[in-house]
Amino acid sequence: MGSAYYYFIASLPVISFDGKMPVSVEVFRDDCRRLLSEKDCALIETIWATEETPATTDNDFLNIWDRFEHALRNELTWYRADRLNKDPLKYLRGPRVMDPLQAEEINRIFKMEDLWEAEKALNKMKWRFLEDLAAGHYFDLEFLLAYALQLKLLQRYQEYASPVGKDFVRELKTMPLLKSSLAPA
Repeated sequence: MGSAYYYFIASLPVISFDGKMPVSVEVFRDDCRRLLSEKDCALIETIWATEETPATTDNDFLNIWDRFEHALRNELTWYRADRLNKDPLKYLRGPRVMDPLQAEEINRIFKMEDLWEAEKALNKMKWRFLEDLAAGHYFDLEFLLAYALQLKLLQRYQEYASPVGKDFVRELKTMPLLKSSLAPA
């Protein structure tokens, strides 16, 4: 069993997908550096090191998250390639292994006309996966890993709320969509 961080986790504000960031990433990271073991803090830091989580770690939670993200990206690649009338198999990284229920949800999201709403739906899907993955973890590193990943999703939305982000979203909403042969009309 790993370390327990009762005081730190009990002091963290509650976060929700539709809420604002109750704590900045910088404050959270500083608290992690101050309160976590060096090894656990290094795992938390990998979340902000790159856009994707590292492909292999010695942490099962991050490995499961990485497999989910990889499968999600492959599924999106499949639909995007098809939408552009290209062979999806040329663009996949590894096998297409998305859970059938999640693949169905991605198909539904891919049919959305509003790209901003589709982006939010994909991120909500990620949020729910993290909640499910963190179930039963209350005062341990896995809870903090889920919290950090969720904070990263909220940080992205805060960037969209900035003036530059709002311009991007406006541009995104006006982009035309191509029809996919995979997604029935």
